[in-house]
Amino acid sequence: SRASGGVLLVAASLLTPAAMPLMKVLVPKGYNGVKDLPGLVKKLQSIWQVEDGALQIFVEECIQIADPGSPLVDVRAKIKKERTPPVLAKYMEGTQAAFGEHGLPGARVRVELFDPNVLHMQLSRL
Repeated sequence: SRASGGVLLVAASLLTPAAMPLMKVLVPKGYNGVKDLPGLVKKLQSIWQVEDGALQIFVEECIQIADPGSPLVDVRAKIKKERTPPVLAKYMEGTQAAFGEHGLPGARVRVELFDPNVLHMQLSRL
């Protein structure tokens, strides 16, 4: 059962803690999916200026979402000196346009930057 929501797709060459940016996409129940996922990943890698395998996308269907007509793309990325507020605004616009072109029009984009030097992250292995 998917009563509590569930992960619909994951796109990454390698799922590792070092892979960034991480994009969590929250969509309303009944979402039909991303069109041309490899094309979307390639476009986002270009926008965020990262190499192959450095980007992860998780799409999660939500039972309840504050604004069902406006899914959320929640981006977590490393702080880099070139990621200034004007550059991030450009990345956000490009990210929103890319998702729109690939089946998720009107998505809101939120970006959170972090410093890996002051963050502890561990990946459990099952």
